[in-house]
Amino acid sequence: MKIFILAMLGLMLCGCVTAPMNYNPELGMTKRQLYADRGDPASWTRQVINGHTYETWGYIYAVVGTYDFVDDVLVGYSKRPPFGNSKYISKDKEEDLTDFAE
Repeated sequence: MKIFILAMLGLMLCGCVTAPMNYNPELGMTKRQLYADRGDPASWTRQVINGHTYETWGYIYAVVGTYDFVDDVLVGYSKRPPFGNSKYISKDKEEDLTDFAE
């Protein structure tokens, strides 16, 4: 019985760790939608420039990444899975950020 319980706990933990790695948000989604999917960010910044609100939310789960909003709408995000390359995804392109880290 103890082995069964330990095996179930191990499977549940594996599921929790791997689930966020496959998360690819939709550009154009709202902050409220992202919050419902990801929960509280680990970091947060906001600034208002020329009447527009720019925010960045940072997460440090299995995927390290940031989500950029303009006027409460997701316009781009970065992600770096464990042992993977950093990428920034926006409406115009997907950019490899590996060169910036060196």
